[in-house]
Amino acid sequence: MNHRMARIVNILTLSVYVTLSVSVLGMFIHPAVLAVNIGDKPLERLFDYIRLENKTSPLHPIGDFEANKDPAVHAANIEYLRNNNELLDKIRADLGDQKLHWQLKSLYSRLAYVPERRPEYITLYETYCRIVIGEILAQTELPDPYEGIYTLSEAVPSLPMSGKVCAYIVHNLSSEIRAEYEFQNETNQAVAVELSGSYFVGEVGSYSSFLSVDDNGNIDFARDRYTIWQNSAQNPYTALMTPVEETLHIAMRESTEMAIRAVLERNIDKDGKFFRPVSEIVDEWISIEEALVGGLVYCLLPPILEKQIGVAPSVFIDRDIETKSGFPKYRHLRQGIELVKRMGHKDAIKTYLGDPVAFRNLLSSSHI
Repeated sequence: MNHRMARIVNILTLSVYVTLSVSVLGMFIHPAVLAVNIGDKPLERLFDYIRLENKTSPLHPIGDFEANKDPAVHAANIEYLRNNNELLDKIRADLGDQKLHWQLKSLYSRLAYVPERRPEYITLYETYCRIVIGEILAQTELPDPYEGIYTLSEAVPSLPMSGKVCAYIVHNLSSEIRAEYEFQNETNQAVAVELSGSYFVGEVGSYSSFLSVDDNGNIDFARDRYTIWQNSAQNPYTALMTPVEETLHIAMRESTEMAIRAVLERNIDKDGKFFRPVSEIVDEWISIEEALVGGLVYCLLPPILEKQIGVAPSVFIDRDIETKSGFPKYRHLRQGIELVKRMGHKDAIKTYLGDPVAFRNLLSSSHI
């Protein structure tokens, strides 16, 4: 569900920023704690909760508005403007001209969430997260990245000073946008149109790091200190795999950033300009990280679901892969699954953490 509204404002008259891509407070959960007695598989009820109709309100913001260069958001805004004849007629009337020129002046967004308020589901999903993450960390021998896991209501807890990551569980995840477009006539008179609205992002997990390059070509990375997990999805398996997927993204991200930095440093001239678009380099390496993570999830999660829930439905797993394969960042997903199956999860992780380029080369040579 998307909502937008516009406001017209009268007007009198190279840094690169890329995202590598998200009160009843849930109890603190430490994923290393594995001694949980869940009785006679009550987690089976998770399927029923996950498939209930998503709630779309109320929305609460996470963080501040930040610059957004997502072309999909821009395209949706343009579609809205083109189809809003009443607004366009008002702009033409204000400018006294039927022919208009326009440009994007600014685009900002921030995440927002619908809280989970059903006590039983909060307990079930948190228990599931504690168990599944604990088993994944034990099998992969990866370090525990979490300060704690919380089900959010109206308040977002303060981030820890430890440098570890907080995991926030929400019912539904949305993005709020603010955009300004400038329209001009042939004599350069102008009006600004401010758009604001929200849309549900269609992704059930979020963990972001940020690449900035200043005018001198200096490269810097920063990472969110939180990850967000949505506990609802049309495909129940997608909501069940999200905590595992995002945990693995956190573990692999430093190696991904290392690979991106190396490519950027080889593609910059003495004036700090890049020979290749920065976003192209980032997208390439995010797709490789997604291939590894997708392969690890495919190999490791189903046996855990069989053990804890009593079922690992292949039809839902296949549907999840099919859906993701339609998006560019998952273009190597099937190859990643086959590569991890062939290498084994420990060797795949060891290779990526030690030499992500070597893993990429192995991925490139994989054929289905």
